[in-house]
Amino acid sequence: MEGIVPKLSPWEGAKLKVVSLEVLKKPHKAVITVPGRLDSKTIFRRIERLCPGLGTEQWRVYSEVPAKEGQDAITTLVLGLPESSVRKLRERDFTIAWGLGRVRVKVDDKDTDPSETADKTE
Repeated sequence: MEGIVPKLSPWEGAKLKVVSLEVLKKPHKAVITVPGRLDSKTIFRRIERLCPGLGTEQWRVYSEVPAKEGQDAITTLVLGLPESSVRKLRERDFTIAWGLGRVRVKVDDKDTDPSETADKTE
């Protein structure tokens, strides 16, 4: 199938490709708040370095909200996560190492008790 589909041309300029079922599933909405005024790429690199295998390259940023002037320096990201990342986060109790502490990821996950995914920094 992977060899045949790219060769098909249903109309001029169209290109087809085979993708995994994971790509077709609706991403889970998640929120993470980290200390500091950081951009999403820096946050993802740090997460992947401290907690390898979460698949941050597949995470999609829906919204990036830095703290307003005069507030504590934090950054909040609203994300779209694939099921594979949610499974790995669940194994980690939705906790990610961050500096000397940890941050929690709040995931809109029907199989998870909302109290388990409270958005807080420890």
